[in-house]
Amino acid sequence: MFRDAGCAPQSTCEVREIHTALGLVASEAGITIVPHSMRAIQRADIVYRPISDARATSPVLLSHRRGDERAVMALFLDICRMTGKTELN
Repeated sequence: MFRDAGCAPQSTCEVREIHTALGLVASEAGITIVPHSMRAIQRADIVYRPISDARATSPVLLSHRRGDERAVMALFLDICRMTGKTELN
């Protein structure tokens, strides 16, 4: 998205926890992209702005126990396959 907009960050820092990312934003260390649901975490030192680019997506991963052959697991995987855009392995 940055490249498409004609800009590039001078440096990047990847963190695993959203709260860590928000803390970095609050300390004026830069910006972060978070899910819309994070707007529920209201902080006086952070402003949330929507991204209107339809190409802005985030991967969603599904993990489950290997060999789990319960009917409920099979149903859940079928639902994920029907609603997802890619195949589950």
